[in-house]
Amino acid sequence: MVLRLCRMGDRRQAAVRELESRCMEADHTVHRMYLESDCNLDPFMKCFYIREMKGSPKSVLSISNMEDGRAEITAFTDPEYRRRGMFLELFGEAADMLRERGFDRVYFVHEPASKDGKKVLDRLGARYEKSEYMMEKRLDGNVGADSRRSGKDGIPAEGGIQAGAEILIAEAGPDDLERLTGLLADCFSMDPEYARERLREESGGSATEGGPEYSLWKACVKEELAGMCAVCREKETASLFDVCVRREDRRKGIGSALVRGVLDELTAAGIRRVRLQTGSERAAAVRLYRSLGFEETDRLDYYELFIDRSGPSAPPLCAPQGRSDIPSAPF
Repeated sequence: MVLRLCRMGDRRQAAVRELESRCMEADHTVHRMYLESDCNLDPFMKCFYIREMKGSPKSVLSISNMEDGRAEITAFTDPEYRRRGMFLELFGEAADMLRERGFDRVYFVHEPASKDGKKVLDRLGARYEKSEYMMEKRLDGNVGADSRRSGKDGIPAEGGIQAGAEILIAEAGPDDLERLTGLLADCFSMDPEYARERLREESGGSATEGGPEYSLWKACVKEELAGMCAVCREKETASLFDVCVRREDRRKGIGSALVRGVLDELTAAGIRRVRLQTGSERAAAVRLYRSLGFEETDRLDYYELFIDRSGPSAPPLCAPQGRSDIPSAPF
């Protein structure tokens, strides 16, 4: 029996989590399925498909982040019930629903450890698009010898900027918000209003007493904003995100100086571990982080599949084409 649901109640979520845990243990994977429906534009859309046998789920598929003609697919199938076509059955129904609503492609994110998941992606003809890397650096408690602490003195440029210029690394304040908004929106092709709201959250200090602390950092060259970085700190761990440099100022050592300066500040503040996430499409950023001592701790591979838009009676899949983005797990 296949269930088609807009949302899952607590009891069914618990049963799906049990299935998920069995799959993760068998496949040596770590990423869980998102079981809420708040990532969907239409709250009444059937975004969960569950194949039940003997009163418990044996295969589950979730659709999320439906926008711009694409949808993200995540799925798990009980290891003892694989190679019975359960995932393909669920995916066929989900593809029919998506086609009816005008979607033309789906994206799967695959954990390299899942060999069964890769076999299904190959069978579907899904095309590899990119990888996302989770990276980490452990701090030894010593401020870097190759970069001065941020503040009045600034941080010397690492080549490429004309003689006498300085890169100043400092914590951003409320007066910097509009300039940072423009930089973030331009670097990541982001809607300016969304970028503004994102930065307001990232500059909010501590959301709750004893909770994570947020801050924004800027890199300026001759008082002109050239780069930025957001930081989330919790106990002895920090995360870096929204690291970017103005397009015309790239390849001048600004990104390196910015990250080094922030790492020095975090070291001085007692942080012992720093994490970040980046992607293979940002090759220069990956090289930079590796040169600064960040190591890959996890990876997700993204695959794309185009689906036929001629109607629910048509074959559920067509030949892959184009480019990609998303999450999926062992099928």
